[in-house]
Amino acid sequence: MKKKQIYDSNLLHYLIHGVKDYAIFALDPGGVVVTWNMGAERAKGYSAEEIIGKHFSTFYTQEARDRKHPDFELVEAKKNGSYEEEGWRVRKDGSQFWAHVTITAIYDDDGNHIGFAKVTRDLTEKKQAIADNFEQERFIKQQEEAFRHIVNSVKDYAIFMLSPAGYVKTWNAGAQKIKGYTADEIIGKHFSIFYKEEAKAIKHPEFELKEAVKNGSYEEEGWRLRKDGTPFWASVTITAVIENGQLMGYVKVTRDLTEKRLFELQLAEARDEAVFANQMKTKFVANITHEIRTPLGGIIGLSELIADNDALPADARDSGNKIFQASRNLLRLLNDLLDYAKLEAGKVELDETFYSVEDVVKDVIGLLEPRATEKSLMVTSSISEDVPKEIFGDCTKVRQILLNLVQNSIKFTQEGGVEIAVEKNVDEVVFSVTDTGIGISDTIQARLFKPFTQGHDPSYGGTGLGLSICQQFVELMGGRIEMVSEQGQGTSVSFSLPLKRHGEAHAK
Repeated sequence: MKKKQIYDSNLLHYLIHGVKDYAIFALDPGGVVVTWNMGAERAKGYSAEEIIGKHFSTFYTQEARDRKHPDFELVEAKKNGSYEEEGWRVRKDGSQFWAHVTITAIYDDDGNHIGFAKVTRDLTEKKQAIADNFEQERFIKQQEEAFRHIVNSVKDYAIFMLSPAGYVKTWNAGAQKIKGYTADEIIGKHFSIFYKEEAKAIKHPEFELKEAVKNGSYEEEGWRLRKDGTPFWASVTITAVIENGQLMGYVKVTRDLTEKRLFELQLAEARDEAVFANQMKTKFVANITHEIRTPLGGIIGLSELIADNDALPADARDSGNKIFQASRNLLRLLNDLLDYAKLEAGKVELDETFYSVEDVVKDVIGLLEPRATEKSLMVTSSISEDVPKEIFGDCTKVRQILLNLVQNSIKFTQEGGVEIAVEKNVDEVVFSVTDTGIGISDTIQARLFKPFTQGHDPSYGGTGLGLSICQQFVELMGGRIEMVSEQGQGTSVSFSLPLKRHGEAHAK
């Protein structure tokens, strides 16, 4: 009997000493540290002499201590049996690390609350170096009984010892909870019993032990089996326990991450479904837009003929003009939807060639000047002398961006005018559209480049896609767009594009 007690004591010693990837220690009922293992020293930086007798709130940020979070954890652990969370903790040197923490209330055989078991895992780095020797053996022996309580009380981690050949030698409550075996059922069995047949066929359990010996530890996630045959997704760490150059066995820590794994799979499935739904929506918008544009073209043509027919009564020509204008507005909205659908589908390509900046600006003014004149607004332009006569780029998209920006300026300007300016800034050409309109508040500016967002009263009309399309076109051409506005003082929207001259374009 005495020999068995010594053997169990040695196993416990190796078990606790070998766990260096987990900080495992005990607290008294008030939260004062009473035991300390090598994993705790490694994770937090304190030696046993430095920390035993100190309150465990030492490991928390000032903000957490101010809101009494350490006390809250103990209350929750005592009330529910255990408490688990992830959060920032503080090392001895003041540096912070992201920790996974489990606190379990400990009771003696008479049901008296005697303290807490605390297991902390440093998740800041995926792999951690394993030290070569045990420096705290004296303290582990002194706290052997307390550590026995810790290992047996922790139910969220399976912590057990394997012999050098891989046979189970110890078993804790967490192992029984996760895997379903009692200690009597599993001790003496080979740990490959936890693996699927395909894993055993390729000798994966043996591979894990070899890697642990070679590198000090081995870590992975994968499917494991419970006693009843059901699989669970496990995070596994195997640490080789070596004493004076001799392999004494392994410490194996297993965590059930099935819920996390299922959530990740569900999230991936939901993401795929969302992508598919978005593709279908984009395809639908493109198709329906094409279908509407065909008859709309006829309506625009016929209404224009009616509006320009002097042989018709004035009220008929006026009605024809209203139909013509309304149809043109509808066509513009459909074009915005079609452009947006193409951008979402990634089907917009650049058609780059040499074009005259002056011609593009004149085209835009020529198209929109009649609308500005109806509101007694002036549309002017200025092009700096250092802007090249011709630049290389997508003329159509630049024209479309300017048309959109000038249309917006005319829509939201009641008096004054709109100016198109083009300047050279080092290796960029900068286009800007400035108006004397109603301006835009900072709050609205922050969301104006988002799709389907309107900055003012919906009565102004539009899809809310114009600025979003402009931004995406600018970024597609390697540029950037920005807005400066003050409510009641007007708005200036500018976009910068890389400047490519004849020689640069041909060199490409």
